[in-house]
Amino acid sequence: MLAFNHVDFTYPGDTEKILDGLSFQVQDGEFISILGASGGGKSTLFRLLNGLETIQGGSIEIDGKNIRELKHYCSYMPQKDLLFPWRTVEQNVMLPMEVAGVDKAKRKKDCGHMLRRVELEEYAKKYPRDLSGGMRQRVSFARTLCAGSNLLLLDEPFSALDSITRINLQEWLLRQWGKFNRTVLFITHDVEEAIFLSQKIYVITEKPIRSVEQIEVPLPYPRTRDMLLQPEIMRLKEELIHSLRQKVEA
Repeated sequence: MLAFNHVDFTYPGDTEKILDGLSFQVQDGEFISILGASGGGKSTLFRLLNGLETIQGGSIEIDGKNIRELKHYCSYMPQKDLLFPWRTVEQNVMLPMEVAGVDKAKRKKDCGHMLRRVELEEYAKKYPRDLSGGMRQRVSFARTLCAGSNLLLLDEPFSALDSITRINLQEWLLRQWGKFNRTVLFITHDVEEAIFLSQKIYVITEKPIRSVEQIEVPLPYPRTRDMLLQPEIMRLKEELIHSLRQKVEA
């Protein structure tokens, strides 16, 4: 579904490459976490996917087509919810459809359907100031879904939340992924979060990034927190922490 093919990238004015011949693939419907230390280049991958930066070599393809030839092929959810405070929940969620020129009656109908599916229907007329941090992130996720793309780019969306809210939203996100059958790329530097959510973890441990280590998480869905206590999963967690710590200390 998604392919990076020998991608090179250097930020303007820099001499050091960020990506050096990077190749990897993501299959349709997968939940992939990209795990790495802060400053390792994870968010750069999303900037390239979004078209905010231009690669200097190689190609990025969606379903076999170069992203330069495509529109509306991915939807992005940042760390902060970035909701407009003067718009209601309903109006915020409808924003991508407004930008796309969707008829008012249809976007109202589709928004109502979306809010029901993400368990937010009763908050449609509320404003962001009336919601908790976790609820605002749920609204942001609903807005991301309404952009209509099959590929969702989630950039550490829970990093600013307290631990209990974060755990609740991780479980909520897995339920939504099960409902909507979208392809998810999820950036995190939290090892446990990556293990709990993902089918596969792509680990970044070098800079420039020449490859990603691909690790399959040996857990079935649906998942529960107690699965993280299995000896095999505990070993995987320690191995990932050790790998990332070596990168930080290098």
